[in-house]
Amino acid sequence: MNRDTSKGWVFGLAILLAVLFIVTTLAGCSGPTTNTTAPPSDSSSAAVTTSVSATGSTAPAASTGPALTSTTTAAAPATTFAAPSGTLQVHYIDVGQGDSELIISPEGKVMMIDGGESGSGALAYLQARGITHIDLMVATHPHSDHIGGLVDILDALPVSEVVTNGTPTTTAVYEHFLDGIKKDKAVYKEAKRGDTLTLGSLNFSVLNPTGPGGPDLNDGSLVLRLVYRQVSFLFTGDAGQPAEAEMLAAHEDVSAQILKVGHHGSSSASSPAFLAAVHPQVAVYSCGLGNSFGHPAAVTLADLADVGATVYGTDVNGTVVVTSDGSTYQVQCEKGGPRGPPSAGETESTTGTSTPAPTLTTQVFSGPLSLSAVSLTSPTARGSLASLTIQTAPGAPCTITVIYKSGPSSASGLGPQTADDDGNVTWQWKVGSGTTPGTWKITVTATTGGKTKTINIPFVVN
Repeated sequence: MNRDTSKGWVFGLAILLAVLFIVTTLAGCSGPTTNTTAPPSDSSSAAVTTSVSATGSTAPAASTGPALTSTTTAAAPATTFAAPSGTLQVHYIDVGQGDSELIISPEGKVMMIDGGESGSGALAYLQARGITHIDLMVATHPHSDHIGGLVDILDALPVSEVVTNGTPTTTAVYEHFLDGIKKDKAVYKEAKRGDTLTLGSLNFSVLNPTGPGGPDLNDGSLVLRLVYRQVSFLFTGDAGQPAEAEMLAAHEDVSAQILKVGHHGSSSASSPAFLAAVHPQVAVYSCGLGNSFGHPAAVTLADLADVGATVYGTDVNGTVVVTSDGSTYQVQCEKGGPRGPPSAGETESTTGTSTPAPTLTTQVFSGPLSLSAVSLTSPTARGSLASLTIQTAPGAPCTITVIYKSGPSSASGLGPQTADDDGNVTWQWKVGSGTTPGTWKITVTATTGGKTKTINIPFVVN
């Protein structure tokens, strides 16, 4: 090899090494993806968790467990762990006598359907979870117990798109709603039957109304149906029985496993024919405790029981959260258990009391072993204590592995444990001061009755 050739070869090698060094440095500088919701704190109240497969078979569910945290009396718990990738979250927010649903797509896109009255807690609920932007806001109809809280949100947070049914009204709260849309410079759209609303990978079919106007604002409510893989949801606003009959006559597919009960559980909605067509496994109504309207109606509770629905209400359960991976779903509520059917001779409830389902003390495994994260300290600073609580079958042996960049953690407190009588296991450990910041993985495994379940949970160290 002559001298010129040798110099060229060395020069080329130097260039290659420099390029590799730059690429590696840039890759190392990229930080973890940030979720749209901040990890909430723990709570000591009792919560109820039910896991169900998409086909309707109930997976083992513990009767009690750590609650979801509430930061105000109106804003109740959120899940206290980072939802795994590919998980849909639907929060039926307790806003008293009103309606409000928060939907977080598997990609972290944020949607609000209604917001209750102004000051009823929807905005506080979002802020407590670190939500700083709304991708899609839907006002089902312009009554104040649905759009008042949306005005609060428009005043406080940027909103990309607002969708209404196009029906105006002359109230001051509606004028403030329009002003908020203008101030936020949000894209404004009006939807009707046959339209589709998009949130990330999610598509919502609009089933009602056929257009703006009509003699009754409630019956003009936007009714949305969401199908996420094998799990379906129906959001009905205040649509009453005339709107229900019109959807059935038009042969709209209203079937859904999780139903947001129409008009706060009033007897003016949820006809037997409509409930039979929906055939919900879970039904959630939203109303205030002891409200003057008599919501929910005893006849509505009885009709929901007749179709086999498990019923939750924000008046007795607080905020109700449904999470789904597309093949199964899990229901969590702030307090209490599912409502039982009304007692013999009971008329419309004016006290908000309920007949709770019996508390489960044992579990029969007719399906997959249940295992879910209930609370997690995340993000956690280096050198701080971290804590994870999971819920599974009572008496199930459980193991945990915390995996950082350097490999599995050997910290004290991460040994095997057995679930208590409520199915809960809590581990606490110290995150090393030298731990590399980033999003790492916690693997938990539960075993019982010859069945094994493993879940992976994101864990952020900063």
